[in-house]
Amino acid sequence: FLSDCIKEKSAWKLLKPHTEAIVAHFVFPQLCFTKADQELWEDNPVEYVQKRIDPLDDFGSATVAASNLLIDLAFDRKSATLNTILGFVNNVLTTYLQSTEETRDPRAKDGALNMMSALCGALISRKSPIASTLPEFLLTHVVPEFKSQYGFLRARALDTYCRYSSVEFPDKQISRGVFESVFNLLHDPELPVRVHAALALQPMIENDENRDALAIHLPQVMQVFLNLTNEIDSDTITHVIEEFVEVFADRMAPFAVELAQQLRDTFMRVMGDVVSNQPELNSSNIEDISDKTMAAMGVLKTMGTLVLNLENSPEVVYRLEEVVFPIARFVLDQRVVDLYDEVFEILDCCLFAVKAVSPNAWNLFGAIYACFKNDGVDFIEEMLPLLDNYVTYGMDTVATNSDLQERLFDMIESVMKSDRVGENECICACKLAETIMLHGRGKVDGMIPGFISLAAAYLLVGDAIKTTPFLVHALEIVLNALHYNPVITLNVLEQYQWTEGIFTRLVQSTSKFSRVHDKKLLIFGLTAVLNIPAAQLPPSLQNGLPQLFEAVLHVFQSLGKAIEARDALERMYEGDDDDEAFDNEFEWDGAEDELDGGEDFEDVDDADEMQSAFLKELAGQAAKALGSDEDEADLNSDDDDDDDFGSPLDEEYTLESPLDEIDAYIHLQDKLAEMQHANAAVYDAIVQNLSQENTQFVQSLMEEANRQREALAAQQQQKDQESGDEIVQNVVKSKWDDEDADGSDEAPEAWDASSDSEAEAGVSVPAPQPKKKKTIAERIAEKQAEREAKKAETAVADSDDSDEDAVAKKLRQRQLEIDSDRQAAEDLFAGITIKDAQAKDVLTHTPKTQDEFDEFQKALVEQIEKAKSSRLYFSFLEKLVRELALPLKDSEVRTISSALNALASEKQKASRDLAKGKKKNKKATLGGVQKTAEVDMTDYSRGYDKFDDFDDFM
Repeated sequence: FLSDCIKEKSAWKLLKPHTEAIVAHFVFPQLCFTKADQELWEDNPVEYVQKRIDPLDDFGSATVAASNLLIDLAFDRKSATLNTILGFVNNVLTTYLQSTEETRDPRAKDGALNMMSALCGALISRKSPIASTLPEFLLTHVVPEFKSQYGFLRARALDTYCRYSSVEFPDKQISRGVFESVFNLLHDPELPVRVHAALALQPMIENDENRDALAIHLPQVMQVFLNLTNEIDSDTITHVIEEFVEVFADRMAPFAVELAQQLRDTFMRVMGDVVSNQPELNSSNIEDISDKTMAAMGVLKTMGTLVLNLENSPEVVYRLEEVVFPIARFVLDQRVVDLYDEVFEILDCCLFAVKAVSPNAWNLFGAIYACFKNDGVDFIEEMLPLLDNYVTYGMDTVATNSDLQERLFDMIESVMKSDRVGENECICACKLAETIMLHGRGKVDGMIPGFISLAAAYLLVGDAIKTTPFLVHALEIVLNALHYNPVITLNVLEQYQWTEGIFTRLVQSTSKFSRVHDKKLLIFGLTAVLNIPAAQLPPSLQNGLPQLFEAVLHVFQSLGKAIEARDALERMYEGDDDDEAFDNEFEWDGAEDELDGGEDFEDVDDADEMQSAFLKELAGQAAKALGSDEDEADLNSDDDDDDDFGSPLDEEYTLESPLDEIDAYIHLQDKLAEMQHANAAVYDAIVQNLSQENTQFVQSLMEEANRQREALAAQQQQKDQESGDEIVQNVVKSKWDDEDADGSDEAPEAWDASSDSEAEAGVSVPAPQPKKKKTIAERIAEKQAEREAKKAETAVADSDDSDEDAVAKKLRQRQLEIDSDRQAAEDLFAGITIKDAQAKDVLTHTPKTQDEFDEFQKALVEQIEKAKSSRLYFSFLEKLVRELALPLKDSEVRTISSALNALASEKQKASRDLAKGKKKNKKATLGGVQKTAEVDMTDYSRGYDKFDDFDDFM
């Protein structure tokens, strides 16, 4: 009531004359050490610690209420009350100091120090008018009481010093003496004093000298903390242990396992009491069970911090897993839902610290899945980081274990179809699906149709999605599927006639992709579609290719700013904390003028404005509850957001994914080059429809891609120089480079004609002679004319050879295509041309004997492998093999295919064996047996299909 009177103007006018009496005769007595406190201290010190030190347990006490009233007076009416309060405290402390030992009242001093502790938020500010006197206050009235004969006064002095620990003493020797006094009190005979000493040490380790001094006694100090935790069964000390583990992480490794074992014993003892008392839960023991659960929660957090700070010692973390995992299994099996969050977090820390999934971790996955089936749908948000790590660091196991794939898909499907969860939980399911597709590219084809089906169930229903974040994540399932394998994805969309609806919504929603990750994924997904041969594209997309490319360009227009914003956000969060920001918690500006006799109610406005804002908020909530949209709209008229889906996604600078390793600008340049070389129909369709503005914008993107290549080359060169190897790389020139610059060089016919294969081979590209600049339209016309001329030549040749039989005619046409591909390969190899290779006898001579064929094979392999570092090498090799296999019989092609499949299996096995050797751990499978049976992929609702019509793409 009195706190509310302080804020209300008319009530404060009545209350103000009685401020001094309220402080002296009402607040002060409540803050003094009472006889009831003394009895509790002596009879049950554990309960005293829990009731008087734990702020949650003490929240409803008269002491806390009086302390809050004092804070309201000092903060809301500082000009009228602060001097009065400080004057009263100073009088009590001075009286105690000047009195003899026999006449001193230690309870009064305890109350005065308690008042100073309550006011620390205001007084410790740099702008505080008494900031300069605080060191003297601590040395005169606080530090001497560390040696008081009264235990409660020693505890109060430690508490007050802890709250003012940021105050610096003028002499380092004084600081060292204070630290030693606090450290010695860890062994005080009184339990509350030892607890306060531990709490006071926590902020003192920020000092380098104190940290070095503590490091010598670290094992003994940690043992004291553990003993205190066991004595009080509260999380009061676990926060201190957690802080020490983080600060002294580099010194924890030698006894980390022993520390974890003691924490485990503490946890099991505490939770044993909780579980045994659970059936008899009633009002008499619920508070005790709550305290023990909080203590167990603190132990788990400490263990998580311990694991996370041993990231550079994976061998220690593997040993800690043997301690941690039984605890996790106990919580999951006993269904202690209050500890699910902490258990999932500590398991997440274990996997993240070693960047791998051990056999023990896989054995625990069954318990995690069982927990999900029982309660986990409601805890998917807490489980997501752990599941993400299972997929990220254990994809090799997921890819070869159909049971794991089924369980992961079941978890995603259960969330997406559950009526118990909201869109936030569905977003978590989308994120897990994204992680599977990004880390399992080419390994989990059977899961892709199911993911698409789950997203389509929301995207194709008009009002199924309510918020922008869920809309973006649902669309990103489709984009991830396109990035994973566009052929599989488009086949699913076409089979269920979803293509047009989903792509229409995707193009309409590009402006909602606000994060860097979202924009890059949109670029990669749509460019994957554009790289599919036109004949394989669904009819509904063939006519919309220009719109898809324009959507890509639209995303690029804001990508640069998004990257800058993310980098700025990262710098802000990773930079040093600005202490000045904390000075605004208590505003001292103008305080001196008010204290010197300003208007009595000059400081009323702030309180009244706060009250007005509070009442406005209540009115808004009431209007919403009553369904009055108009009233709510009036109250929130400042909000001009017309988007029905709400605000866009906030940038997450901590978000990491495989897409981070791909530069979007370079990716676009490479894809356009591949398109021009191998997919001319699509390339022409998107280029011919470009406006002049977009043409110039594409040119700027190509220039940015070259700048990115230069930066990457410089970074690589610096690394090579540091390692003693210098590699000079030339920047790839693009067709779009310098197009609008006066006196520019003519662009090559294809981007890959000056590709980075030349740079990688170390061959300098001679600068072409300046030619007359041509427009894009002129160049496109030239390209078309060249193609028409080639067609005409072929037609003439066909008419001249009309007497040839059909087989000879087909072979001649094939030879023309091979010659064309050979010319493309010649451009690909840059300085190592095919014509140069043909000068060798072994390549010009037609082999006849087995020895000649062996020599011919060896020479071909050597010549072709010279270009294997090129980004176009794989696509060239794929086309070359296909061309060579065309004249063969189907049985002969199958024989070659079997040989390649056998080679792939051998390489995969060798890769696994190498991984086993590095980890020195046998890869585990659930149940101890590797499942080899095929998953049933006949049901799209389960997310699997054999894709019988597209086996060649599998």
